[in-house]
Order: sequence, then C-alpha cells, then structure tokens
Amino acid sequence: MFRTVLLILLTAILSISVFAFQGTLDTTFGGNGMVTFNGNTTEQFGNAVAVQPNGKIVVAGGIGPAVGNGRDILLLRFNPDGSLDPSFGINGVVRSQVGISFSEAFAVIIQRNGKIIVGGLSATGANLIRYNPNGTIDQNFGTNGVTMAGGMIFLDIAIDTDDRILAVGDKFTGVSEFLVQRFNTDGTLDTSYGLNGTANVGFFNAHATSLDLLPNGNMVVAGWVNNGNNKDFAVANLTEDGELIRSFGVDGLVVTDINGNDSAFGVAFGPNGSIYVAGESGLPKKMTAVKYLSNGLLDQSFRTGGLITNQAGIVTTNSGSAKAITVERSGQILIAGVDETSRETLVVQKLNANGSMARWGKKGSASATYGSLESQGLAMTLFSGSIFVSGQVKVPNIVGVDVGIAKFHN
Repeated sequence: MFRTVLLILLTAILSISVFAFQGTLDTTFGGNGMVTFNGNTTEQFGNAVAVQPNGKIVVAGGIGPAVGNGRDILLLRFNPDGSLDPSFGINGVVRSQVGISFSEAFAVIIQRNGKIIVGGLSATGANLIRYNPNGTIDQNFGTNGVTMAGGMIFLDIAIDTDDRILAVGDKFTGVSEFLVQRFNTDGTLDTSYGLNGTANVGFFNAHATSLDLLPNGNMVVAGWVNNGNNKDFAVANLTEDGELIRSFGVDGLVVTDINGNDSAFGVAFGPNGSIYVAGESGLPKKMTAVKYLSNGLLDQSFRTGGLITNQAGIVTTNSGSAKAITVERSGQILIAGVDETSRETLVVQKLNANGSMARWGKKGSASATYGSLESQGLAMTLFSGSIFVSGQVKVPNIVGVDVGIAKFHN
C-alpha cells in the first residue's frame, strides 16, 4: 500500500515538473536560451531557420553594409550550444550577393545530403541558392549555384519526396498574383509541373507567403488577397502536379474575411487533411489562427466559428502578429510571432486541437525578452523536443536590428 501511494506521489511530482519545464527557454543555448548576431552593420534579419540532423542551427536572412545602402543574403550556422560554427563559411557566417545592390533570403531548407538551399529576392527577381555543407556555393546547382526567376519573389520553399524544390511567392511586376514553381534537384525548372514549371494559383492582387506539403505531394499555399478595401486571408490547395483541388473551397480557393485587415504568414496541414493558417487580423492587429476542414470550410469545433484571436483573454497577448505555425503529432498547434501588448516581444503560443490554450509555458505562451530590447519572431522549426525561433532584435540607441534566435523546451 505504502509503495503504491509513494509511486502515485512520485508520478504526480514528475508530471508537475515536466509541465513546469515545458515552454521555458533552454539555458544550454547561449547561456540563457537566446543568441543574437551583429555583423558590424545596422541591420541583419533572421527570416528563416532550419536544424541539421546533427543539431546545428542554420539561420537565413539579410544583412546591410557597414555604410551606405544595399543588402546581402546572410547565412549563419550555430552549434547546438548557440556558438557560431567556425567550420561554416568564415567563422560561422556567409554573405552572398546575387546581382547588384540588393539580395535577401526568406526561406531555408536542409537537403538529405546536407546541402542548404535558400530562397529569396534580388534586385532582378526571385532566386534559389544552394550551398555546400561548409558554406561554399554549390556550383553544380542552377547557374554557378543560383537559379533565378525574373519579376518574382520567393517567400517559402520546400522539398518533396523526390527531392524536387517547391517555391512559392508572387509576381511583383504588373498585377501581383500567387505563383508556385517547381525545380529539379539540379536547380532547373521542372517543366512537367503546372504550365511549363509554374502553377498560377488564381489569386490576383495577392501576396503568397507560405506553403506546406503532404507526403503525397499535395500542397497548401497561404497569404492574403486585396479585396479592394483591405486584405483577407487567402488559401489555395493544389495537387502534386500543380492543379487546384476543386473540392476545396470554391474551385480550390478560399478567402476569409476575419476583421477587415487580415494577412496570413504561416500554414500547416493538420490531421485528416485539415489546414491551419496563422497571421494577423484587424487594426490594431491581433494574433490570429484559422482552422479549415479538408473541404475548405471553417472547422466549427476550433473555438468560435473556426477563428481564434488574442482578444478578451483567449490568449495572453492583446495585439501582435503570428508569423509561423506548425502542427505537432499530438494535434497541438504551435504559433510563433510577435506580441505587441506593451512592446514587441518574440513569442510562442501552444494551442490544443480545439483552439484552447495548452497547459504549457505561462498560460499557453512563452517569450524571449532579450532584456529590455524589442524583438520579433519570424520563423520557427522543431527539433528533438525543442523549438527554435529566429527573428530580429532591435539594437539599443540606434535605428537598426540584429538577428535573434531563441530555443525553448517543448
């Protein structure tokens, strides 16, 4: 009897300890769970993050010059303890310029062979660049390591089960529209996809920001569309071949007006073909998540009307923006972004499958304060029980930002 009671007490204590640990910063990373990078310039951005199988963290973004104008692609690699990896580039840092005057990366993925692909923008259009594991540009990819798409911008990329590269963004010449392109492993355009390599989704005056893939190759793309007065969430569901799935929404497309000025920045598939989209809505903007069923209808079991915003105590922040979202195997949802309740703060929130706040962190939320500095979470990835969020941290006393990375226990 005594042993049984003791076992129950120990189990309860262990359970409480685990819950208390979850949603806190991992102090083995950078000493306090947070790392910043400054390349001796006034601006550097951590727009995307990925983790290698060996636990090293790759961050992609942009960096300005020490003086003057312009921007280069910035690629950083950190050891698991948060120190820069000296075996990568020059002391853990790679800077690349595509074309002239301006380049920036908005997405990064790690291939199974360890090579790194970034997607972004240059002065002449969208670009993909592939780097070797040591940070040098892979000359066997595209043309001298670079693939270009004129008049476009790539904001998210993914790799399918055949190692082909999917890139989503929009055309910024003429009328902006959702576009998806697929590339072969060598960086050439896969002309068997869509129309000669490009799927024109069908949203115009629109901005595509994110994508997610299913193992069967089906894809969901999210962003926003201008309705003439303001912006609405926009979601498209496509087959492996780049065709719209007509059973989703209206001919494969869904538009959701949440609160008058809405922008989606992250998308993820959930169980049974459900789709979660995260972003911001209204003015002042609110952190917002939407759950769709596989047919494009709002899931009525996900809070009220399928919508959850951070109003009236539903979540811990009153204002802000969700920049990234992922769905765990448990069905719980993680959202990363910026809490603007009092000042900009990098934040992660965890929701249960029904949209309620999870028993995690502080009332379902965790933040990285970087002392008294303002910060934003822009991208998120999960690895081995940890959450990594990259973004930016405002530099004190000057107009500028540093790269910021935070690691949380999950």
